[in-house]
Amino acid sequence: MAMTRKIVTAGALVREVLYPRIGRGDSDRVRAAKSKASSEARQRMNDRVSWQKCEMMIAANFVPGDPVVCLTYDDRHLPESRKQVSRHMTQFRAELQKLMGRKTKLRILWSIEHLHGEKRWHVHLICNFPGDCQKIAAAWRRGLIYAEPFRVDAKKNHETLARYICKESRDKVGLRAWSYSRSCSKPEVETWTVPDDTQLSVPKGAAVIEQVRDRREYGRFEYVKYRYTAPVRPHYRRRRKPRK
Repeated sequence: MAMTRKIVTAGALVREVLYPRIGRGDSDRVRAAKSKASSEARQRMNDRVSWQKCEMMIAANFVPGDPVVCLTYDDRHLPESRKQVSRHMTQFRAELQKLMGRKTKLRILWSIEHLHGEKRWHVHLICNFPGDCQKIAAAWRRGLIYAEPFRVDAKKNHETLARYICKESRDKVGLRAWSYSRSCSKPEVETWTVPDDTQLSVPKGAAVIEQVRDRREYGRFEYVKYRYTAPVRPHYRRRRKPRK
């Protein structure tokens, strides 16, 4: 008998799942039990809503201390449409990249909002820009900016920021609630077969965020989500998948 182990790594944030593989000799009863356990395990790993996808992208690209910024408009530069704001964001990103130079690629994730509060257009974003707020404001030039360093603790973290960025409903069905630059990395996914007696364990130096174990007569699955406590800038290398 064998199990499938899947790991999704997004910087310091990791999600792992373990579920049974269906064998050729399994009876209908065993097959049904394993299928149900496998289905529930996969649902745990699926990014079912926008903020869950956003959470993993934030974790894959940003670390504590990176600037979390709100770009606002003054009356003189107030735009008339989302399309206009998008053009302003293209210009803003180009200005930030110039300030960073060619050696470092700008990573940025943002959402455009205008439906709450005074219903004025504004942009929420997180980026890897190393400069101070004055330089970010100089690149914007259309109003005030508000900035604070990204935090990862019990009160503020990848999930709370993702929920905040995705809080506003979209203008049209199918319109993305948030966007990211092409330089952003996507979470790394690894899947392989492991022995039936394998169990998931959280590595030393990591804090458990969520953990589920479900064992039944003919099938079981495990799921764990954890975060490494040491902030390390995400950097992925292609790794060979372990084989059993």
